[in-house]
Amino acid sequence: MAAGLNCYEQCNVKEWRGIVDIYSSSSTTIGIKSDGTVVAAGENSYGTCNSDWTDIIMVAASYTDTVGLKVDGTVAAVGKNGNCDMLNTDNTIAVSVDTDQIYCFQTDGGLLGIGNDNFNYTAEEFMRSVQWIRRGMCMYCGGQISGLMAKKCKSCKKENYSVL
Repeated sequence: MAAGLNCYEQCNVKEWRGIVDIYSSSSTTIGIKSDGTVVAAGENSYGTCNSDWTDIIMVAASYTDTVGLKVDGTVAAVGKNGNCDMLNTDNTIAVSVDTDQIYCFQTDGGLLGIGNDNFNYTAEEFMRSVQWIRRGMCMYCGGQISGLMAKKCKSCKKENYSVL
């Protein structure tokens, strides 16, 4: 069951079965089924709900992209920055997505970023963002965020979609 803002039909999950994990952004809901396949509902302008992935253990989504981490450490992506098998991602342990950027945290401590040209996070900055997100803080500045679906920072005013 899903409740809340449903302007992109992201709450239309009533028929979903066998879901073991779920991710939602302000415009998309992604579910991982027990067999490792993925189902999606919501905004699909960039193809973010289009996947025939298998062996998925983690997903993340934004308005522009959906990314999935596979059992073998590789990453699949669809959307504005996706629609490709991302290169050099066979040692990924976590994925995150922000509008216009995809992040892949690597076993060696490295961080791959695809998307916005302003991408310049170090692995340390990325992990700090992960810790802030898990504490319900803004991923950009650590400020207080509010909102049910699209969480907005009270300090820097940026929207926070990514949750790990």
